Amino acid sequence: MRNITLRTLPVKRSQGQSAVAGAAYRAGERLTDSRLGKTTDYTARLQDVWCKDIVVPEGAPDWARGRATLWNEAEAAERRKDGRPARDVTLGLPWTMSREEHEEAVRSFVQREFVDKGHVVDLCFHKYGKRVSDTAEEGRITLRRWAEREVPFLERSECEALHEPHVKIERDGQGNVLGYKIFQPHAHAYVTPRASEWDGFAAKRNREFDRPEQTMNWRYEWPKHLNKRLEACGYDFRVSATAIEGDTDIPLKSEDVPLPSYHIELEGRDSLVGEEREYNRFHNEAVRSAASTAQAEREGRIEPQVERFARVRQWFQSLKASFSEWREVTEERAQGLFQREEEAPPERA
Repeated sequence: MRNITLRTLPVKRSQGQSAVAGAAYRAGERLTDSRLGKTTDYTARLQDVWCKDIVVPEGAPDWARGRATLWNEAEAAERRKDGRPARDVTLGLPWTMSREEHEEAVRSFVQREFVDKGHVVDLCFHKYGKRVSDTAEEGRITLRRWAEREVPFLERSECEALHEPHVKIERDGQGNVLGYKIFQPHAHAYVTPRASEWDGFAAKRNREFDRPEQTMNWRYEWPKHLNKRLEACGYDFRVSATAIEGDTDIPLKSEDVPLPSYHIELEGRDSLVGEEREYNRFHNEAVRSAASTAQAEREGRIEPQVERFARVRQWFQSLKASFSEWREVTEERAQGLFQREEEAPPERA
C-alpha cells in the first residue's frame, strides 16, 4: 500500500496572490494580469510540464478555453479585496503508471468533481517536486537519502523523455548547480470558484469549496478513484490517503459567537450562546484527540497501552470535572434568572 496525497489551497488576493500569475506558473507560460498590470513569465520551467489543458463544462463561453482570458475574467468576477479567484487542487500520482494512465485518471476525477458541477478547470501535469538545495543541512540530508536509494542524478538533457524515478540537476547559464528536483509526478487542477455560464461566471461562488469537510472528502475520494484505475490497468498495488492535521470523520461544531451574544458578554452578562460555544469546544477537543490517536495508529507511533489508557483516563476525568463545574454554574445562573424575573415589575414581566 502506497500513500498518495491531495492538497488544496485557495488563491488569496488578501495575501497579494493572483490567479493569473498562478496559472502562468502551473502552465509554464507568460501571462499578463490586467487588474494589476503585471506580466509573469514562467516559460523557463516549461520542461517540467508534460501536459496542459483547459477543461470546460457544457455551455461555457468560448473565451474560457484561453488561459489568459479565463483567469483575467475570474479575477474580474471577484470584486472583494479579499476575494479568492481560484483554487489549486494538487493530485499526487504514482510514478509506476504511464503518462496516458495518469492523464485518464485525473481527467475522469476532475470531470466528476468539478466540471460536471459547472466549474472550469485549468489542468497541468508536472514531472518534479520542489527544488532541493545542498546549501542547507536539511537539503544535504535529503540528497544523501536519494543517493542511498540509488536514484540516478541526471542532467537536464537526459530527463526530457524519462518517466521513471530520477533526480534532475538544474544549472544556470554558466553551468553552476542551482539545485536538484526528484521525479514526483503530480497534477494541478486549477479550479474557478464560480460556475461558468454562457456569458461569464455565476453571481455567487461555490462556498462548499471552503468547507474543511469538502477538502477532506476530495482527499479520501482521490485514492478510491485511483485504485479503480489501477485495478482496471492491471497493477497489483493500491494507494491510500495521506491524512493531514484536522482530518476527522466527525464534523466539528462551531465555536464562533454570534454578534448579539458577543455584545451581551462584553457587558459582563452571560448568554446561552456562550454556554453552547463552551460545550462545542469540549466536543471539538474530544474529536481532535480521537483523530490524533487514529493518525498515530496509522503511522505506528502509538504509545504503550498502559500509558495510553492512563492518559485517556486522566483526560476523561478532567472533562468530567469541567462538565460538573459547568452544570453547577449553569444551575446557579438559571436560579438567579428565575429570581430576577419573579421580582421584576409587572410592566416588565
